[in-house]
Amino acid sequence: MAGNVETRAQIVDAANRLFYVRGFEHTSFAAIAETVGISRGNFYHHFKSKDEILGAVIEARLHSTRVMLAEWERDASGPAERVRQFVEIVLTNRAEPADILAALDALDALHDLGR
Repeated sequence: MAGNVETRAQIVDAANRLFYVRGFEHTSFAAIAETVGISRGNFYHHFKSKDEILGAVIEARLHSTRVMLAEWERDASGPAERVRQFVEIVLTNRAEPADILAALDALDALHDLGR
């Protein structure tokens, strides 16, 4: 059973990376299976469709974002530290300018909610 959970996690991780690099439409079952090093039959044992894999990838991203935000909230000593950490995240992820502006808009909206 632990092997099934580990294989499923490896599939989700590989799909996450491939979707990011190639895009969802340009990533095949075969490419994901090859990256993980499993047969297509074993792959289908874990996921029946690309939409099912996408759902698992989204859930994994949401979980990791929630963890990151909780750590950010816990570890930041104040607004200046939060901004510094935000800039570090943006640089680490090599975000595009439009993504940075969208994130700043979201931060502004969250700040306005706190007023």
